[in-house]
Amino acid sequence: MKYFLNASSCFSNTNHKTPNMDKEKIFKLKKYLFLLSVIFFVFIGTHLAYLYLYNDAKKIEVEWWTLSEAIVWAFPSLNPLLQYNDYNKYIINTLYRSLLTYDIKDWTIVWDLAKCDISNLSYIECSIKDDSKWSNWEDVTTNDIISTYNILKNTDINPSIAAILKNTKIEEKNGNIVFKSSTKDVKFLNILFQPIVSAKILDSIWNTELFGNFSTENWLYSWEYAVDIKAQDETLWIEKLNLIKNPYYKWEHSYVSKISLKFFKDNLELIKNKDKISSFNDTDNVIWDTVPRLESYKYIIPQYTSIFINKDRITSLDLRNFLLDKIDRENIVKSLWNDKYTNVLNPFLTDYNIDLKPKDQNLVKILEDLGYYKKWALLEKVMNNSNEKLKQDAINTISSKTKYISSTDKKINKYTFTSGSNILLKWNLFWENPDAVYINDFKLNSYKKDDKNFYFRLSTALDYKTLKDWKNIYSVYFEKDWKKNLKETFTVFYYKDSAKITAAKDDLIKTMIALNKTKTTNKASDEKTKKINTLDDKYFYNRDLKRFEINLDYVWLQKENLEISNKIKSNIEWYWIIVNTKEIASIKDLNDNITKGIKNYDMILVWVNLWSFDFNIFDYFHSSQAKAWYNLSSVKRIDLDIALESLSSSIQNEEKMNSLKKQVLSILKQEQVVKTIESPYLHYLVDKNIKWVSSTDKLPDTSYRYLWLQNAYIIENKQINWAGKWFWSFMSYVVEAIKK
Repeated sequence: MKYFLNASSCFSNTNHKTPNMDKEKIFKLKKYLFLLSVIFFVFIGTHLAYLYLYNDAKKIEVEWWTLSEAIVWAFPSLNPLLQYNDYNKYIINTLYRSLLTYDIKDWTIVWDLAKCDISNLSYIECSIKDDSKWSNWEDVTTNDIISTYNILKNTDINPSIAAILKNTKIEEKNGNIVFKSSTKDVKFLNILFQPIVSAKILDSIWNTELFGNFSTENWLYSWEYAVDIKAQDETLWIEKLNLIKNPYYKWEHSYVSKISLKFFKDNLELIKNKDKISSFNDTDNVIWDTVPRLESYKYIIPQYTSIFINKDRITSLDLRNFLLDKIDRENIVKSLWNDKYTNVLNPFLTDYNIDLKPKDQNLVKILEDLGYYKKWALLEKVMNNSNEKLKQDAINTISSKTKYISSTDKKINKYTFTSGSNILLKWNLFWENPDAVYINDFKLNSYKKDDKNFYFRLSTALDYKTLKDWKNIYSVYFEKDWKKNLKETFTVFYYKDSAKITAAKDDLIKTMIALNKTKTTNKASDEKTKKINTLDDKYFYNRDLKRFEINLDYVWLQKENLEISNKIKSNIEWYWIIVNTKEIASIKDLNDNITKGIKNYDMILVWVNLWSFDFNIFDYFHSSQAKAWYNLSSVKRIDLDIALESLSSSIQNEEKMNSLKKQVLSILKQEQVVKTIESPYLHYLVDKNIKWVSSTDKLPDTSYRYLWLQNAYIIENKQINWAGKWFWSFMSYVVEAIKK
């Protein structure tokens, strides 16, 4: 009984809570909620304070990090005097400065080592800037510059620069360098982009080294970087070149403290080690988008594929217009690989479209004007010659004379109308030497053997009576070895009344047209009709039954040119014009042809590279370049020549340049001789951890991407702007944040 009472007591205690216990639990819950609220408000307040303080904070890039760049190529020569390719040029441009360089943001020429007056391309004077130093802290001197150019001019180390310097005098004047040229061409400025080498270095090396690879030790450099070490990467088994900051370079600093260039022998080795690099200029889409860590920066350089129409062979503006209009640029670019290429609307790579909608879309009419017809029209033309042609043929056999009838081409007109009653016939015998001459049955006693000509008078006079009213038929016989042979028969219609002459002419022409129609119909019913009937209904033919075709040449410089030419062929053949494509294996083969004046193409697809001066298209459209140079369309216009000469002969201000460009493009639009197609995007792949202050979508050439390094960084600090920061401004900031 006691046990049950105790159990009951326990049961009662566990199921009935006292009021004091409930209050305690509620108090604890409120305390926890209050604590959470405090933590929440502290967090929100701290976050708002942080946003408030750093809202207008200044970002300060940290100048310290290493760029690891991959290059698929042999180890570079590091020789800035050689005619280098892009990779060598890229590295050279990080080590050496030139007299001039490019501002890639504004696409303008700017001073580098020197300040140069380039307003007159025949006389350029440059003064060296005070901050131009070598990596041993010595000044860059006029001797360094003149020594560099003298080697380039007097040796064959760089034929392209030597050709420009051939007619150039380089001399020192009052501490400046003067270039005097006999030509006035913007291409002359190419020599001022030449990297300058220290005279001390040039004097200390042998010719074998001068024409070969430069050393990587104890060298002098003038740009922001200097060679640190050439080594073998033991982990990748590749050659490596490290570039470090040049401590004596006092120009605009980049944030990259070290550039480690890794040279892979081929694409396969690069792909195997693609995770160990931070940048790569992927011009051939080797890596493309296979590495998510690498971001692609797309850019183009002044180069593009273009189709030119040979104006000497396709003379019809309507036909040129029709053909260019049917080349579908957008479709061609999409079919190649849309992300890899961009449409090019004109030879200056600007937004002005020189495409022109044809005034006449009727190809049948356009080709008929050129003498090419569809089969049915050709049958009508051949079998039923037009009255106009028959009339002209008849008229060509008729002449009008009043005093003389002369034979200067061994024959005279078949019919002659005259109102003259006394006409002298003169007949030139040339090499013929008959024994005697007869007019009808009358022997000419005035003719003697070996005479060069004979005469016969047509007269109504009684003592002649060789001419009568209306129709007179004369047969000319030559006698040789006692045999008379008919030489010619002609008819002279004699009327005193000119009205009768006109009526008689009209009657004769009508009679001849009727006769010719009968003859033509009889002819057309045989062999030619059969040949025409075998022709294909779809194509166009001339009267000689030759099919209308177009010859399209393409230069095998870019692998895409074959595909583009096939697309153009397909676009045009849709309209039943056969296109014959022919490959030109190289630029050298093209050069050999055009220097000989061989331009036996109707259209030609080529790769155009404008190099450093994208506005200078002189060589492609100036009249002087049409016979044996790169004016592939053979266009010749004085107004176009003047504009091109102005563009190429001096550096104009932007407004003037744009005006000249617009003028050139307007003329090309009128002429319809060129259609630009595409320019490839080049891809600079960069680690996504690397930030860029700015980048450009166009460079003078791929080597100028070294200027992007001045904008690239990884780490940045923030500097708070304390001005105006106080409690009430913070509260205002909070209120505005809540409203948002």
